[in-house]
Amino acid sequence: MSNINGIPLRERKQARTRLALLDAAIEQMREKALADITVEEICQEVEVSKGTFFRYFARKADLILYHIRLWSIEVMWHATKAAGGSPGLAMIEALFDWTAAVIEDHPRLFAELIAFRAFEPQEFTKLVRDDKIMVSQAERLLRFPDLDGIESIPEGTFHSIFRHNLQAAVVNGEFPASIDIDDVVLSLACIFYGVPLMLADRTPKNLQAEYSHQVRLLWTGLRVSAGERTK
Repeated sequence: MSNINGIPLRERKQARTRLALLDAAIEQMREKALADITVEEICQEVEVSKGTFFRYFARKADLILYHIRLWSIEVMWHATKAAGGSPGLAMIEALFDWTAAVIEDHPRLFAELIAFRAFEPQEFTKLVRDDKIMVSQAERLLRFPDLDGIESIPEGTFHSIFRHNLQAAVVNGEFPASIDIDDVVLSLACIFYGVPLMLADRTPKNLQAEYSHQVRLLWTGLRVSAGERTK
């Protein structure tokens, strides 16, 4: 694993400030919506000026973009370990398992992600398509000091992770080459966003089990459909 001390001090300080601003916002979002949290409140918690905040984030909504990138790196690390490092359907299933635990720990934060997706579709689409690096190596190592190899996990979004692993599943023979990967990515996205919303009013609920059930239903349907097309 890379040594954080090998990264220049200036980069480490910048990384700590950026992460601290995000953490202050995330903690306050346990009690209220991001729209109701002021930049001043976030800055007061971190003890920095508003000018410092806007050097790192052009607007409050960018905190959500940053969080998505960090979240995808962490989830991909855990999914890779759970799937034995081999891309394919097992990695997608592991991604849903880990995501369920994250959502259950902070459901309001997931609601903010949904709101961002709904009310800022252009920005969200830009994020999905943008390959620009948003998380520095210093931020990775400070955020995930115990995750060996985190620095080598490719940065991306859940959509790009789904696509990469579906392509691998075709190569692995888990799915026939005839499947439409864009359609399957859309189906997985519907499960990803829709299942937590539909379970929100159920008590008790088991998000991990429901995610697993819906994903496996999708796999079964795809295989049956592919089999019918080959007859």
